[in-house]
Amino acid sequence: MRRRIVLSAVLAAASLITGGGVLAVPAAASGTRAVGDLKIGSVIQLQNQYGAGSYLDTYGYGTAPGSKYAVSTTDDASRITYSTSRWQVVSATGRPPGSDVLSGDSIYLVNQYFGDGTSGGYLDVNGFSNVPTAWYSVSTTATKDRDGDSGKWRITAADSSPQDGLIRNGNTVHLQSQYGGNGGFLDTNGFNPTGNKYGVSTNPYWNRSGANTATWKVLVP
Repeated sequence: MRRRIVLSAVLAAASLITGGGVLAVPAAASGTRAVGDLKIGSVIQLQNQYGAGSYLDTYGYGTAPGSKYAVSTTDDASRITYSTSRWQVVSATGRPPGSDVLSGDSIYLVNQYFGDGTSGGYLDVNGFSNVPTAWYSVSTTATKDRDGDSGKWRITAADSSPQDGLIRNGNTVHLQSQYGGNGGFLDTNGFNPTGNKYGVSTNPYWNRSGANTATWKVLVP
């Protein structure tokens, strides 16, 4: 489930913590975006489609019980190319790496920041959000099933070509938490108070503001 990382990435991650509990920027990952089908095991970025676009990112430590890192979005060019904004797709139904990801599949998303020698954790809903209109707060956690289905997400594509059920690089998707059967859609809502771009929570509506706050573009670095 965890990606193998080279020694240089381990050494770069040794400077994990800066003052105030904010994560230091890890070593850059190489590679260019390529056209192709999304697979179980793919490492992706998720670009939120609100405004100019910002990327799903871990930044700082989580504060909720059982959380690992806080989740927000970033548009900082110095962070977009790093592992804090990269997520590995893992099947929540036991399908092996290399299998196609189909629209409607249930997945886990594992952050690829290996600052402490382990992954940045599973994308997870954890506690009610205090953001107006939001449902749950979002962070990462070390265990994929921390609280029932709190780490499971249904990924649904808006469209793809050809229309064969697959999800491809560059497609836009919605991510619906499976917590309690429906934990809401992954959504940006308000500015992030710790210095990243937007806060991330879930919302009962996939187009809450009419501005694509819960729409994400899949990018394969």
